[in-house]
Amino acid sequence: MEDLTPPGRRRVRSHREGYGEQRAPRGAMGGDVTADRSARWRLAMPHRAEAGVALLTAASSLAPSLLPKTVPVQGVVTGLAAVVGYAFATLVRWLLTPLRRRLPPALRARIAWALFGLGVLSLAPAVWFGHQWRRDLAASVGMRDPPPVSALGALLVALAVLLAALLVARAIRIVVRWLARHLARVLPAWLAPVLAAVLVLGLTAVTVRWVVEDRLLTAVDDSFRVVNQQVAPDRPAPADRLRSGGPESLVDWADLGAAGREFVTLPAPSQGRSPVRVYAGIDSAADLTERAELVAAELARTGAFQRAVVCVVVPTGTGWVDGAAVTTLEALWRGDTAVASMQYSYLPSVLSMLTDRQRVEEAGVALVGAVVRRWLAIPEGERPRLVLFGESLGSRGVEAALARVPEAERVVDGVLLVGPPNSNPTWSRLVAERDDGSPLLAPVVDGGRSVRFWPGPELPQFDRRDDPWPAPPSGPRILYLQHPSDPVVWWSPELLWAEPEWSDERSLVARAPPLLWQPVVTFWQVSGDAVFATDVPSGHGHRYGIELADAWAALLPR
Repeated sequence: MEDLTPPGRRRVRSHREGYGEQRAPRGAMGGDVTADRSARWRLAMPHRAEAGVALLTAASSLAPSLLPKTVPVQGVVTGLAAVVGYAFATLVRWLLTPLRRRLPPALRARIAWALFGLGVLSLAPAVWFGHQWRRDLAASVGMRDPPPVSALGALLVALAVLLAALLVARAIRIVVRWLARHLARVLPAWLAPVLAAVLVLGLTAVTVRWVVEDRLLTAVDDSFRVVNQQVAPDRPAPADRLRSGGPESLVDWADLGAAGREFVTLPAPSQGRSPVRVYAGIDSAADLTERAELVAAELARTGAFQRAVVCVVVPTGTGWVDGAAVTTLEALWRGDTAVASMQYSYLPSVLSMLTDRQRVEEAGVALVGAVVRRWLAIPEGERPRLVLFGESLGSRGVEAALARVPEAERVVDGVLLVGPPNSNPTWSRLVAERDDGSPLLAPVVDGGRSVRFWPGPELPQFDRRDDPWPAPPSGPRILYLQHPSDPVVWWSPELLWAEPEWSDERSLVARAPPLLWQPVVTFWQVSGDAVFATDVPSGHGHRYGIELADAWAALLPR
């Protein structure tokens, strides 16, 4: 039969039939424009089976995790879960192409409709139960109930995320097929699409890396550098010579950085002596070693080693020092203290972990090493008590200092580590070696002789603060604070493929709904929790303010 397809009419590929070609629809007397547009529209729509799996994974992401999420964050998490489901279904359909072609078209259609219908039907109960679970989760951390419409808002955000991902994927596929057609003129038919896919995906990866690393991170770095250099007009330089940036200080006020200026100007305790606070910002010295020696010199200048307690703080990524940790220690010892810290970055801890996690370890080793050397130069009997503090990313720097600074474990009296990231090597080793029968959320190591874990108010049944510390033969007392709801402590890439031990222990937390681990989905849920881990009441998530006074009292009693 004569082919009546108008000249120039292109053959179109059906993503539902793999890479096989078919003629565009045409009428009896030529091309039917309406039918042609309808066919193109059907080809552009997502496949029913893939859409059904995407809806199932989206529904599963509405299950509870560690913390209540805002509508945008929940929407992004649900959208990413839908993208993963859609991509997985697409991959499975492609792998099963030979088998699918052996099935009757009617059966293939019924299977696709069944998956799509199952996905649609799963949304209504997921939204209902998800809202109830979020209410329970909010109650467990002392927050207000989320509004009922929050789930619908999250679904709209998720739809936008899914559509954006589909548009990017379709654009990449169009480019791959266009390039494959041109390569097929000079290469074997089987090699052209493979090479086209490799070239396009490689170019995409290089472009993304160039945009993210060379442009986006540079812009973020410049932005935080500007923020670090800003001086608040309502925060003048201290008049106390016992503070860095004040009279006789070896560090200029302008070089402290925003976090350093906030630290040295914290309110002093109402009773007792004026405390010593020393700090060196990034601009105070050329490198970490010089900065650490500058901090040690500041301690000597202020007479810090004549105080009862010297506390060395490894700060978070931005150089921020938790004011509650400083002021509670000073209040406990009536100002007879000296607190020292230094800045090693001005990026948030998350970005510091991604871009240069070794820097915090180098900073901890340099700072603690410089202070320990000054401490050892003091005659025995005249030395103050030496303690270390690290919160979040800073805890990794303290762990590195204890392991790599000579004499550190022998001379340090106490160590307080708050909200340690799951990747901390010492923390990981200790929880792996915990005593038999002790839960991961509140591990017991060697009977609590020298290392203890306090889960805070969420697990009062594991509060051992009042237990006397046996005098260890050597080494400091180490106290970890780790909330069961802190995603910083429990986030790990292994959540993608392995169920964590702590998921079964969530039942220990009063009023908290159970956490059902799901491959990939739970990873995105806990990642979303980490975004706003500090936007919860103190005592939950990554907020540890209310426990710090009791922690210092248990670790370093007067």
